[in-house]
Amino acid sequence: MGRLNLKNGSAAQRDGAKAERMVMWYLVFRGYRLLEHNYTVGHKEIDLIMRKRGTIAFVEVKARRKIDGRFPPHLSVDAVKRKNIVSAAKVYVLREKLSGYILRFDVAEVDLSSRRINYIRNAYTEG
Repeated sequence: MGRLNLKNGSAAQRDGAKAERMVMWYLVFRGYRLLEHNYTVGHKEIDLIMRKRGTIAFVEVKARRKIDGRFPPHLSVDAVKRKNIVSAAKVYVLREKLSGYILRFDVAEVDLSSRRINYIRNAYTEG
């Protein structure tokens, strides 16, 4: 499992790690359990993989220093990014033998200035 590192890397990488930690705790406090952080398959990455009961949530975290509404961060999760996440999720499910779970693809928008999280469940589907 990857580490949520807030000390190393560029400012953008530190912001991303901070946002991922915020979202991870946001979900833990709502009954989810962290399965993986920064899960990678080749060049494909899933920020957070969380489980709650019979559902596994594959979460893409998008952080901004300030969200102004003109270009919501979830819009940066384009078709290529979605395809890569779905592909990596399928590999994860097979490797971990997780048949029978509901798979959900979520996006978390984090405004770092206000520390607000906009959590979008079922942001997209496998198709």
